[in-house]
Formats: sequence, C-alpha cells, structure tokens
Amino acid sequence: MIILLFPMLHRNRLSTSPWCLLFFFTLKCSICGAQTDKTISPSASDLGIIPDSVYYFNLVLEPNKYTWRDFDHYYQVMIPKYHYNQSYTENLKKAVISGMVSTGKITEITDKKVNERYTEEWLSLSMADPEITVNLLESLKGHWADRKIKSTAEMAYNNLIRQVKDTAKYPDQVLASNEAKFKRLQDFAAGIKE
Repeated sequence: MIILLFPMLHRNRLSTSPWCLLFFFTLKCSICGAQTDKTISPSASDLGIIPDSVYYFNLVLEPNKYTWRDFDHYYQVMIPKYHYNQSYTENLKKAVISGMVSTGKITEITDKKVNERYTEEWLSLSMADPEITVNLLESLKGHWADRKIKSTAEMAYNNLIRQVKDTAKYPDQVLASNEAKFKRLQDFAAGIKE
C-alpha cells in the first residue's frame, strides 16, 4: 500500500486534492485500526489532518451514522470556527443543509424553530436548489401559516429566476436544463391554498 501512495504523494496537485487526502486518511485509519465514525473527534490534532475536514467527510460519506444534531453542530460551530468568510463558505453551508434534507435528517427535528432557522438560512443563500427549498418549506407546514409558506415559495422562485438571469453566463440554458426543478417550486407555491 505504501507503494501505491508514493505516486499520489509525489505529485503536488494530487497531494493537496481533497480526494487524495480522504484516501490517505482512510488508508491511515485502516492501517492504524482507527474507526472513521464518531470516535474521531472534530478537535483531533493529528498532523496533516484538518479536524473539520474529518468531521465533514464523516457526515457526507456515512450520513446514516449521524443525527441532525451532528449536522447542526457542524453548521453552527465548525463552519464559523474554521471557514468564516471564506470564498467557499456559502457552498459549504449549502452542502450541509442539503445533506440534512436529502438524508431525511430534517424530519428528525421536533423543534420547528430549528427548521425555521435552516429554511431562512437556506433562502438567504444564492442560487438555492429549489427542490431543497420545497422540502424545507414542507417541513414547516403546521408551524407557519399556509399564506406565509406560499408567499415564501413564490419569493424563492422569483429570486432564483432573477439570480439565474443576472449571474449565469447562459441563463436560458440554465433555466432549460433545470426546468423541472424550477417548476416543482412554482407548482408547490401554486398548490398551497390560502
């Protein structure tokens, strides 16, 4: 295995790629007999391993081992601590919220104020995926009035279309290739009775 790592570690471009680091870390853990689940602390100080990255990769690669509280901890504590005001911070926030929704973790939350906070956070991010928006708004049924859910969905749809037209190099192609996603958000809003 050391021979297989030699070319990866010799090439600068590969040695700094996240996939190379993930592979090396996984190999390191399997050689040392360490577990890659919650036994790895996000505050670990192993040389060459960014504790935050370990925690994030665990959440992403094995989401069923974690609860919504683990995602919440990463979002509320780790992102501000390690990624404050970075160029990729918004994308990282999107990835964590999207992960919570796509794995069903959002349905584990019994406190609707937490759902509300994540919905508001999601809507504040640019180019937010409309399918995630629909799922977040659905999680607020019974907590928010139907009128508020409908108006929020309409606003999210209008903002998304405006962002695509204002920022995409080829907005018509983006709108056409994502038509089903955009339509789902539009239909969701239209389907809510006030």
